Amino acid sequence: MEYLALTIALIIASGVMVWTVFTLISEISAVAFVPSDIKGVEKVFEQLNLKPGKVFVDLGSGDGRVAELATNKFHMKSVGYEINPWLILLSRWKYKNIEFKQQSLWKADLKAADYIFCYLSPRAVEKIARIIEKEKLKNLTIISKAFEIKSWKNKLKKKIEITNNNFFVYQI
Repeated sequence: MEYLALTIALIIASGVMVWTVFTLISEISAVAFVPSDIKGVEKVFEQLNLKPGKVFVDLGSGDGRVAELATNKFHMKSVGYEINPWLILLSRWKYKNIEFKQQSLWKADLKAADYIFCYLSPRAVEKIARIIEKEKLKNLTIISKAFEIKSWKNKLKKKIEITNNNFFVYQI
């Protein structure tokens, strides 16, 4: 009976520890992991007529599903940036043909990107916009799920609503 109680206590403690680590990572990075509805993202990508062979960057790639869609359906070279080590392990295990980098999205190399996808907080998308402007990046399409980049009203090319989700498409 003591062994069973100890086992249950260890399982609960482990769960609390994992939850705490995920929460801390989300707080530090200002971005929580919320999986995207991949069918909705696919419809957006179809409307945008993404070009094969281009470089697709997913900032805060989570479990890798959006990068996988860009690579395997739209034939793009995808790079996912994710700080959470568990999600990086999952992504690399699931999608061997995609490059996933375990690092802060604030330090992502965006110079080669043709498309950037992000599902970030309003504060985070504004910071990404400032980074893109500071680096003077050109010929770039940014797809922001859920949150508008308010400082880029003049760069907004399209707003797409699919299954109660807004996608804001910017052209640099």
